[in-house]
Amino acid sequence: MIIATLVGIAFVVLGLSAQLGVWRSWTRRLSPGSVLAWWYLGVAVVAAVLFGVTADSVVPLALACLAVAVLGGALFVGLLMFGVPRFLLPRWYRASRGLS
Repeated sequence: MIIATLVGIAFVVLGLSAQLGVWRSWTRRLSPGSVLAWWYLGVAVVAAVLFGVTADSVVPLALACLAVAVLGGALFVGLLMFGVPRFLLPRWYRASRGLS
């Protein structure tokens, strides 16, 4: 559980730093779908860990965590398969690529 939580948090931090423009070097070598989707993967992993922790004790919270994990995983797979829609790209990325 601890390793999964740390992996999930790492993906959340990397995805948010890419989305907020703190980490911009990825734009030279990776596609936006592969990096911006990390945030959704991290949310899915953290929610799955929370589901595992709360499944026995608090049923509504566990089901909410499961729903977030499934939705986050589906968004991750969808973004990798179909690419990132323009409205989900960060403003700084659209401006640097002339997509606005």
